[in-house]
Amino acid sequence: MFENFTRIATLPRSENILGKSPAPQQPWLLMFGSEADGLSDELINFATTQIKIQTEIESLNLAVSAGIILHAIAG
Repeated sequence: MFENFTRIATLPRSENILGKSPAPQQPWLLMFGSEADGLSDELINFATTQIKIQTEIESLNLAVSAGIILHAIAG
């Protein structure tokens, strides 16, 4: 399941900064971790790419992070 999707892990320490690369052309699956624990290693390894929000703030609320990422990807 989801083999034909770009599987995007949202990680605070990713090298890929949100908005610096084009949105995926195929369907995408966004994976958000909990505020306390983040994504599991299994989901990180399942991802085909990773992104982060460029910010000086150490932590964002999960709902805020999701809104920022959805807005940026949807264009």
